[in-house]
Parts: sequence; structure tokens; C-alpha cells
Amino acid sequence: LGIAAGLEFRRETFRDDRDPRLDGTITFTDMVSGAFSGSDVMGSSPTPDTSGDRNVRSAFAELGVPLVSRSMQVPLVRSLEMQIAGRWEHYDMAGSVVTPKVALSWQPTDWVKLRTAWSEGFRAPNLPQLFEQGVERSNTRTDYVRCEADLRAGRITSFDDCTRSQGVISVRSGSKELKPEDSENFTAGIVFQPTFLPVRAGDLVVTADYWRVEQEEIVGIFGDANALALDYLLRVQGSSNPNVLREAPTQADIDAFAGTGLEPVGEIISVSDNYMNLLPRKVEGLDLTLVYSLKGTRFGNFDFKANAAKLLTFFQQPSEDAAAVIAAQQAGL
Repeated sequence: LGIAAGLEFRRETFRDDRDPRLDGTITFTDMVSGAFSGSDVMGSSPTPDTSGDRNVRSAFAELGVPLVSRSMQVPLVRSLEMQIAGRWEHYDMAGSVVTPKVALSWQPTDWVKLRTAWSEGFRAPNLPQLFEQGVERSNTRTDYVRCEADLRAGRITSFDDCTRSQGVISVRSGSKELKPEDSENFTAGIVFQPTFLPVRAGDLVVTADYWRVEQEEIVGIFGDANALALDYLLRVQGSSNPNVLREAPTQADIDAFAGTGLEPVGEIISVSDNYMNLLPRKVEGLDLTLVYSLKGTRFGNFDFKANAAKLLTFFQQPSEDAAAVIAAQQAGL
């Protein structure tokens, strides 16, 4: 038997101290237009100072069990080994979790080995995802509502002609309410290592493995482009997306929307795009490896390795808001 166990204490700290011209201490106001920017550096969005810390306690244990050995002379079993492991972790904000692992290795002959493993995984939100305070980033986005108004008013013939793009400030903040990510992992594979080849032919190892990872409560963002698409859909339906903050409509805006059947809107000020827990994701694929070694030739030693990976599935389950946008696209709305 092989046994390993241990305890761990870890303290994590995070401090992001920006220059006063970037953290909002020194701001900029255009003397001509009166436009305000929270950053006094051209081309840089304002980023407030952020800090945070937490304590992590862990314990782990692992057991390697040789179930069948070569000396036992069991037919079709040169060796059969099992690994059982577990890990416990406690985070100040994410709570406690226990993640197990079970693995099995079976060698029916000297030149073939079959292996498989199942485990659960865990990842607590990192410190910026917990403590970030209103980081702003500017992206060029299309204001679809204004495009729809231009289309209905006959100023354009299709969305391809729309020029309603502008710099949109995306405001991203952390949340101490975020749940930790969980995953379930499975692998199964084969190792082919022919021992019947002559020594001068070299050593050959070929492996093929299938793997699958299913994740829940993934920490991510909805995306400002998605938020604007949702705002467009809701405004066509008579409401709006509260995460999209707009200026009050000017007289020019009111005139542009006249006769379109849409409520006039002003310019986009910002989009609130905070970290959130997303719906489940499934990823699976194949990994292939070939290793060939030729030793002791008159020209020296040679090693050759080739790796290939095939992604079979990458499916992210859409949230309720994302599903609504997808359904509207498919329906031609």
C-alpha cells in the first residue's frame, strides 16, 4: 500500500493600487465639450484601487492499492491497481468542500494497459472576482435599438447599413455572493507499449484517452454585447434591460424615433456587467500521443513525440436572458 496525507494552511492577499490618475483621484473634464472621464490618462479606462484577503485550510489523503500483482498469476491480469483520494478545503467566504477521486489501472498483458479515473473538482472565485469595485472598460458596440428605429423609419434598408456604433463603458464589479465552481471529471484510456519488438527497433508508446469535464456555477460575465442585444429585444417588446444605463433622450432622439412605434432612447452611458455564476458547461475530447525512442545508434540517441487533441463537445447552457436572445434571433425578431 502507498499512503500519503497532509494538512495545509494558506493565506491569500490581493492589492491593486493604481496611480492617482487612473484610480479616480485625478479626473479629466474636457474644457470645450464638458465631457467627463474618471481617468486622467488618454486611452485608459479608470480602475479603482482594490484589495482583499482570505484564509484557506486544506487536508488531503491518498491511498494506492495494488489489488492484483504479477506474482499472483491471475489470468489476463498482469497488474490491477486502484487509487483512492480525497481533499477537504475550507474558504472564509466559499465555505467547505470535499472532493473525491477514484482511479483504476488494469494491465492484461505486458504491452497493453487500460486506465480510467473519476473525480470531482472545486474552484473558489478568485479575489478580484470577489472584491473588484467597478472596473471600467470601453468597447465599441452597436446600439441595436437605434438601428431598429432607422430601419423602421426607412433611413436604412438593413442592419448592415447601420452606423449606430459607439464607445460603450462596461462596468465590472465583484460579488461576495458568488458560489464556488464545481466539476465532475471522467477519463478512460489505453496505453500500448509493445514489448515483442526487437531491442534494436527502439521503444514505442502509443496512448489514447477520452476525457469529459462537466462544470457547474462557472464564474463569468454576461457580456456587454449580450446586454445590449437583450435591451434591444426588451425595448421592442415594451420594456428595457436595467443593466444598460442611458442618457435622457434629446429632441434629436425623439425626432429620430418619431413614427417608429418605439420609445425614444438616449445615448448609452454604461453597461453593468458584473461577475455572476453561469449555467452548466460540458466539454469532452480525445487526446492521442505517440512516443518513439531509438537509443545507441551510430549517430546517437533519437526521441520522437507527436500529440494530437480532438475537441468533441463544448456546450455552454445559456441563461434565461441569453436563451431569450437566441430564440429571438432564430425567430427573426
